[in-house]
Amino acid sequence: MERNKKVSRPLFCGKQNIAGLNVKHIRLSQPQRMSQNDLAIRMQLNGIPINKNKIQKIEAGICGVSDIELVELARALDTTVQQLLDTTLYEKDLYSKQQGNSASSAAQNTDIYSAVDYKEPEDK
Repeated sequence: MERNKKVSRPLFCGKQNIAGLNVKHIRLSQPQRMSQNDLAIRMQLNGIPINKNKIQKIEAGICGVSDIELVELARALDTTVQQLLDTTLYEKDLYSKQQGNSASSAAQNTDIYSAVDYKEPEDK
């Protein structure tokens, strides 16, 4: 028996993680702007095997972030995991991308959630 359901799922602008935009924003907004290399070194000193290239990929949303990396990113940036997982920057990013599209499509999708069709597997 097949049932169609509407399921809401977050659309994070095609990114592989939520924290990336926040990591970059927090890193660059500190009084002494921290480089990606400096952040990687801080994490390495705490036992996390990471390099500048991985930090760059995290910030770009190209790769995921483990829970351990997330905790150490928060520690190295002197912030909280909650701040790293805040979706406000994604909402602004999605809104600005929609402004580039037609006004009608932007009006239809003003938040980061949209309904998708989901078909439940058939019982055998």
